[in-house]
Amino acid sequence: MKILIVEDERELSASIATYLKGEDYVCEIAADYKTALFKIDMYDYDCILLDIMIPGGSGLDILRELK
Repeated sequence: MKILIVEDERELSASIATYLKGEDYVCEIAADYKTALFKIDMYDYDCILLDIMIPGGSGLDILRELK
């Protein structure tokens, strides 16, 4: 399963990714709105974990784009 973690706090996103990789998930991280949209357009993810408040936009805006 491939997961995108959209989180601007580097320590938190790294901690989440480390845990999930230990459970055999493939993880990528996006720290801002623009990067998240780029990765979503370029790759297929089975799950996207969204922070609501990220630099450049909102996780809710990303959710609207996905919808």
